[in-house]
Amino acid sequence: MKNGRIKLISGILVFMSLIVSFNVISVAATTTGTDENGFTWQSDDGVTYSITGYNGSDTNIIIPSSIDGHIVTSIGSNAFKNKSLTSVTIPNTVTSIGGFAFYYCSSLVSVTIPNSVTSIGDSAFAYCISLPNITLPTNLGSIGNSTFQDCKAFTEIIIPNSVTSIGTYAFLECNSLTSITIPDSVIRIGEGAFKDCKVLKTAVMPDSVTSVGNYLFYNCQALSSVRLSNNLTNTGDFIFYNCFALTGVTLPSSLTNIGNSAFENCTALTNITIPNGVTRIGYRAFIMCKVLANITIPDTVKIIDFNAFAHCYAFTNIIIPDSVTSIGDYAFYYCTSLTEITIPKSVTNIGFLTFDSCNLNFKIKGVLGSYAQIYAVSNAITFQELPSINHTVTFNSEGGSEVESKITDYNTTITEPITSIRAGYTFDGWYKEVECINAWNFASDTVTADTILYAKWKINSYNISFDSQGGSLVESKTTDYNTTITEPITSIRAGYTFGGWYKEVECINAWDFSTDKVITNTVLYAKWIDLCDIDKDGTISMLDVALVANNYEIRNTEANWNSSFDFNKDGVVDIFDLVFISKKL
Repeated sequence: MKNGRIKLISGILVFMSLIVSFNVISVAATTTGTDENGFTWQSDDGVTYSITGYNGSDTNIIIPSSIDGHIVTSIGSNAFKNKSLTSVTIPNTVTSIGGFAFYYCSSLVSVTIPNSVTSIGDSAFAYCISLPNITLPTNLGSIGNSTFQDCKAFTEIIIPNSVTSIGTYAFLECNSLTSITIPDSVIRIGEGAFKDCKVLKTAVMPDSVTSVGNYLFYNCQALSSVRLSNNLTNTGDFIFYNCFALTGVTLPSSLTNIGNSAFENCTALTNITIPNGVTRIGYRAFIMCKVLANITIPDTVKIIDFNAFAHCYAFTNIIIPDSVTSIGDYAFYYCTSLTEITIPKSVTNIGFLTFDSCNLNFKIKGVLGSYAQIYAVSNAITFQELPSINHTVTFNSEGGSEVESKITDYNTTITEPITSIRAGYTFDGWYKEVECINAWNFASDTVTADTILYAKWKINSYNISFDSQGGSLVESKTTDYNTTITEPITSIRAGYTFGGWYKEVECINAWDFSTDKVITNTVLYAKWIDLCDIDKDGTISMLDVALVANNYEIRNTEANWNSSFDFNKDGVVDIFDLVFISKKL
C-alpha cells in the first residue's frame, strides 16, 4: 500500500515537471543580432525584428525591410541617436519609430518615412538641425513630445489629417519654420508646441482644437497672422508672449479666460476685442502692449488681475463694466496717457499702486459712496461723481395678470413682485429671457440696465370623473387645461338604455367630446332612458301599457315584431311583459 502511494506521488511529480518544461520551451526568449550591413536588431517574439542600432560606416542608409527572412516592423528607441547620418530611407514594413530614434543626428538632411508608420515617439527627430523638411506619413496618429524640437532647418511642415494631437514642445525652436497649418483632425495641442519659432509668420488653427497648453506661440517674434479655434475656452498662459509683430488677433467667442501674460510684450498690438463670456483677464495679460490705444472690457469680466494692463502707454480712457468686482495690484500702472477711468459700484477691491504713474490729469469716475471714491480719496486721486442712474424692471406676464413695473438704482437687487395669475396655469417664477432658461434670483441678481423679466407657467392638469348614476363604473381621465378628451366606454345598467354624458346631474346639457374642453376638475353624469318608457316622453303611463298590450302575443318570428315590448327577452310579448310595465306605473 505504501509503495503504491509513493509510485503515485512520483508519477504526479514527473507529470508536473513535464508541464513546466513544456511551458518554458513554449515562451520565446528575446534574441538579438547584427546583420551584414551593421544594423543591430532585437526580436521579442521570434517572428518580427526591431532595429536597435547601427554599427556601419555609411552615412546614407537604407533600413532593411527584413533580416534573415524576418520582417522589420519597428525602429527602437535611441536606435540612431547621435549618429553621423546624412540620409535615411525607412521601409514600408515599419509601423513605429521609437523615442529618441534619430535624436541629435545633426548631419541628417533627408529622411523618407513610409505611410505604414502610425507612431513616432518623443524626441524622435529632436536636434536634427540640418534637416530642411520632412513628409509625415498619412496614417500618423499623433506627434509626440519634442518630436521635432530644434529642427532649425525646417521651413515648412505639413501635418497629415490623421493626427489628433500635437505633443508638448513638438516644434520648439524650429527657427526656420515660417508657417504652420493644423488639420481639422487635431483636438489638442500641448504646451509650447511652437515656442521660440522666431520666424514663424502665420498659423492657422481649426475649430476642432478644444485645448491648448501654455506657451503655445511664446517668443514667435515674427508672428503677424494667426487664426485661433472658435472652440477654445482658455488661451493658456504666455500664448503670445514676445510676439512683437502681432498687430491684432480675433479671439473666439467661446473664450472664458485670457491667461496670464497672454499678450505680454506684444509691442505692435493695436487691435484686440475681448469677447463676451470672458470672466477673467489674467495677470500681466496685456503688459507692455505699448501702442494698444483702447480696449473694451465686456460685462462678463469679474476679475482684472495684477499688472493686467501695465505700461499700456496709449490708453486714454477706460470703462470698467458693472460685472467687475476686483482690480489687481499695478493693473494700470504706468499707463502714462490714461486720463480717466470709470469704475462701477460693483468693484469692492482695488489693489496696490493700481493707477500709479498714470497721466498727471488722471481721475476716477464713480458713484458717490462707492469703493472707487474711497480709493481715490485715500490715494489723492481726483474723483468725479457720476450721476445716479435708475433702471426700470418690467414684468412680462406672458398671458397672466399684469404686474406693476419697478424702478431701482443701478446695481441693486429688487423685491419679488406679486404673483401673476393665469387661468389653467401655475406660476413658476420670473426668468431673464423669453425662453425661460435662467431664473432671476431676487436675493442676489442686481439690476444694471433696463430689464424685462418673463413669467414662466406650468399648465395645470385636471381630473374628469364619470358618475354612472346606477350604471357600471367608468374609469376617470386626466388631461391638461383647455383640451378635449376622448369618450369613455359606455356604462351599462339593467332595464335602461344609456343616453350619453351630461354636465349636470339633471342631465340637461350634453357633453360634446369633439368640442367641449376641460378647464377645471369636472364630473360628468350618465343619462339613462327606462326601457318601459315606450313613447319616450320621460314618464311611464297607461299609454305605454296600452302600446305593450296592442302587441300582445306577437312573437319574434312575425313580421310586425318589435323587441321594445319584450322586456324579459323571451321572444314573445306576453303577460309577463304586461306585469313588468304595470309595476312601474
